[in-house]
Amino acid sequence: MSRPPLLSLCIPTYARPGPLAQLLESIAAQCTDDLEVLIAEDPSERDDTSPVVDKMRALIPGLRSWRNAERLKFDRNLIGLLAQARGEYCWLVSDDDVIESGGVAAVIAGLRTHGPVTGVTLNRNNYDSTLTTRIYGRPFHQRETRIFTNADEMFIGLLDQIGLLSCQILSRETCARVLGSAEVDAFIGSGYVQLFVMMRMMSLEPRWLFLADRCVGWRADNDSFVERGQLGRLRMDVEGYEQVAAAIFTRESETYRQALAEVARSHVRHHIVRAKLGGASWAYSREALSICVQHYASFPSFWLKTFPLLLMPRAGVRLARSGYQGLKQLLGW
Repeated sequence: MSRPPLLSLCIPTYARPGPLAQLLESIAAQCTDDLEVLIAEDPSERDDTSPVVDKMRALIPGLRSWRNAERLKFDRNLIGLLAQARGEYCWLVSDDDVIESGGVAAVIAGLRTHGPVTGVTLNRNNYDSTLTTRIYGRPFHQRETRIFTNADEMFIGLLDQIGLLSCQILSRETCARVLGSAEVDAFIGSGYVQLFVMMRMMSLEPRWLFLADRCVGWRADNDSFVERGQLGRLRMDVEGYEQVAAAIFTRESETYRQALAEVARSHVRHHIVRAKLGGASWAYSREALSICVQHYASFPSFWLKTFPLLLMPRAGVRLARSGYQGLKQLLGW
């Protein structure tokens, strides 16, 4: 390309050739000169990702890809991608999601209308594991396009969305400043290095766009961190969000307390429901309670909204979940 693109789509991938093919097909239909696509593959015993990428090269002119010499895992793989990007903005994309039709155009229009910005958080559609059927998704707190100019307000207002990788776009220049600092090292391996980078960027240059257009198609039941196990996945959110909130806002701040209260009644609740529906044992409930009490013992929202789920049998959780979702859809919440 003769000039740097506006957007670099940064896709870390590991042993997901089928979902990756669907993602690349969704991108190929929307290619412009403002776009480049970068794919970094962590090596696995199966070597069936390269044929998928090679097949798409003619359809995605700005495609660059490489296979890491060793498995870097998510955080280091993502950081490596960001270092290679040429775009003014880097769109972080999970290899199992898709870009909705018109999503690229909506993002470019949003950046040109509201930019320059430190970053962007996008809206999404929720699909089943095959990406063929739209499913219910808990409505986000923020539903209309707006600019955040305060890091505390942005963190709380978008806390239910900023953990979704494919919904995040970062200013490459500001991102590079943060990645060049030593404090990033403490978050490598957490699975949420991007969350820390986003919030540190926002604290440095507080201008963050929430774009209400549904630009991303999110695939359910395909968690990249499933290898950590049910308790490990729960611990990842409990400890990851706590570490970021403490690093950016300090543990004595009101924003820190508000953030933990929100995580306790939403993110943690979600993981417990999924574990229960998946047949988690009572041993899981005991260990999950121990993890949560360490962080949320002083929050009524945990005891009132999340703790009761640990006591429910699987059938009770399924019934409560079905009734809750049905009521919210009926009322249009």
